[in-house]
Amino acid sequence: MRYTVKQKITAVTLLGLIVLAAGGMTSYRTVVSLLAAAELREPVYKTLAVLKDMRSQLMDIDTTERGFAVTGKAAHIEQYAGASEMIRRDMDAIRALTAKNQLHQLRLDLLRPLIHQRLDFTETVIDLRRGKGRKVAEQQILKGEGILLRDKVRSILSDMEREEKLKLAQWERTMRIAGYNVWYALAAFAIGTLAIVIIALIIILREFVRFRRTEHMLQRLSFSLDNVKDLVAIITPKGKIEYINSAVENTTGYTRQELMGKGREVWGSGQYGRRFFKQVWENVRQGQLFQGEIEGEKKSGELFHLNEVAAPLKDRKGNVKRIICVAQDISHQKNIESRLDYLAAYDPLTDIPNRSLFIEKLQSEIAKAKQGNGTLGVFITDLDRFKFINDIYGFEVGDIVLKRTAEKLSASLPKGYVAARLGSDEFGFITTFQQQADLVPLVQRIMDILTETVNANGEEVVPTVSMGIALYPQDGEDAHALIKNADIALSRAKAQGRNTHQFYAEDMNANISKLVIMEKHLFSALKNQEYTVNYQPYCDLSTKKVVGSEALIRWKNDKLGLISPSMFIPILEDTNKIIEVGEWTLKTVCRQLKEWGRSYAPVPIAVNLSMIQFRHAHLVDMVESVIKEFDLNPKHLILEITESIFTQDISFATSILKKLKGIGVSLSVDDFGTGYSSLSYLKRLPVDNVKIDISFIREVTVDPDVTSLVTAIISMAHSLRLRAIAEGVETEEQWKVLRLLKCDIAQGYYFSPALSAQEFEKHLR
Repeated sequence: MRYTVKQKITAVTLLGLIVLAAGGMTSYRTVVSLLAAAELREPVYKTLAVLKDMRSQLMDIDTTERGFAVTGKAAHIEQYAGASEMIRRDMDAIRALTAKNQLHQLRLDLLRPLIHQRLDFTETVIDLRRGKGRKVAEQQILKGEGILLRDKVRSILSDMEREEKLKLAQWERTMRIAGYNVWYALAAFAIGTLAIVIIALIIILREFVRFRRTEHMLQRLSFSLDNVKDLVAIITPKGKIEYINSAVENTTGYTRQELMGKGREVWGSGQYGRRFFKQVWENVRQGQLFQGEIEGEKKSGELFHLNEVAAPLKDRKGNVKRIICVAQDISHQKNIESRLDYLAAYDPLTDIPNRSLFIEKLQSEIAKAKQGNGTLGVFITDLDRFKFINDIYGFEVGDIVLKRTAEKLSASLPKGYVAARLGSDEFGFITTFQQQADLVPLVQRIMDILTETVNANGEEVVPTVSMGIALYPQDGEDAHALIKNADIALSRAKAQGRNTHQFYAEDMNANISKLVIMEKHLFSALKNQEYTVNYQPYCDLSTKKVVGSEALIRWKNDKLGLISPSMFIPILEDTNKIIEVGEWTLKTVCRQLKEWGRSYAPVPIAVNLSMIQFRHAHLVDMVESVIKEFDLNPKHLILEITESIFTQDISFATSILKKLKGIGVSLSVDDFGTGYSSLSYLKRLPVDNVKIDISFIREVTVDPDVTSLVTAIISMAHSLRLRAIAEGVETEEQWKVLRLLKCDIAQGYYFSPALSAQEFEKHLR
């Protein structure tokens, strides 16, 4: 009779089970005895460890006792306290560990009072050292009482250790005997097992070649699939994973071991839902082909996207035996598409809607307003001189300011309104309203919030904002018209000095056109030599004699005529052309001073510095270079700054002014009195002159409060050894009052308007 492979393996298995049972019984008995011995071993080791620790603590007590007697340092007291606490704990631990050992319990009863006496002796030494000094404490130690107590304690501890070590030796003998028994059992078990293995090897040897061939074929297939970029998985009809290639591991984050034998639910179903996948799987099991995009979740929780084909593998009878799935990872492509969709509607820096989405929302709001005869307000705001923030503090700080502005704007808007970033430093939002007057409190509140100090990388930036507002339907009936008109209103707000808001008006278009034309011509003004410098005399208030002048730039264009500095200088500042034009002005003044110096007694000339110039990194080098170029005595040059410059950053202003002062030029503070902190800051600045703002001079003869303020400014300037200069003196009455108040110098139309260089020469003769 011929037995099948299955029958042979069954017989060998039964024989093996018999051998295993016999060996297991022997091993069980041996293990039971070992466990019993092990239960006795652990308390012995713990007891020996605690006894050893008590010996160590006794040595620490001896050391700290002698150390404190000699040095008196508190550290020895702390060490003693720790050792005494530990030795008490060890006593309690030994009593618990040897609770069944009556002899040990008796020894512990003897040991406890000895330890207390030893600790009392140490505390006696400590008290003697503190009270009577080192010698008395050392004498107490030399008497030997502490040593005698220590030796008695050690003797008891040694007796206990000997008994515990004896127990340990007995346990080791028991373990050796058990080890021999285990060895004999293992030897018998090994012989029986070897016999079974030999029989099993003979049975399976014939099958090995066939399995080996199959294995080689599968290895080659697996190697090939592991080098394919596509994801490949073989799944049983019951939905259990039977094979995956390395691409599946790389994409999902799961290893083969984690996935084998499990269903595809391991990586979830993403946004499609389990019902969708269940239906797809049922269709494939019934023999249908599936092809489409699916979504899953990686082990890390991140989503991934696949373009997958799932095909059933059938036998000759048409039954589905396996399902093979092949997929391409399209996650990167999907992420790019998602990112592009986001960037199409949102600003990447501030994470708020961009201009495109803002226009879309505005169109939607206009459609709603048309249906309900509603009204809308379109607001556009930007940061004043934002380029100046970037130039001074760097782009990183500038980006933080933009982010904070977006956050504050979003937080300050009523619920349901969305803020958007429309450009570099330009933001917008939309509101509904009943009456135009209702918008003013909202505008003011938002502007107050946006101008709060921003802390960025250790810098404190105080931004200001301008805002333009257009209303629907009166200022435009579509999104583009409303945005354009709000931009025009914003330009008007900037032209009026910034840090304010303006509602759109029809006449603004004409004014904006003029500004655009003026800006166009302004870019070529320096190249075309359209700038000139006039000089307005400074006069001594007592003698009316000319003692200096202020240089004032003028611009005359062939097409536009003479343009006021109040119109073109803000444009120069916004475009940063003020740096180039300011250097030209300084060179022109220095050249003129050099020329006058050849024929007349020199008088100082003042040149204004804007905030942009003052903040420029190369200002000091430029001034020093120009003075050297014309070989000019620097004391004849006065540089004027407005007090707003130093009220924003007193430390920075002081450092720059000291460098300029080091060159030798004189310094003046222009428009003094209009700031909030002038009086407290002025004494810290290395300046020579204080120019009283024209707004005070106009009221000095009619308003007693203004007169008192001017008097205080002059007195304060004199107390700091500064000269007081009044600007804008236009009447004889103003001159008389200022002379009475002991003001030093004045300028204004009462003495002379600004003159050309040729006309000013007459005052030098």
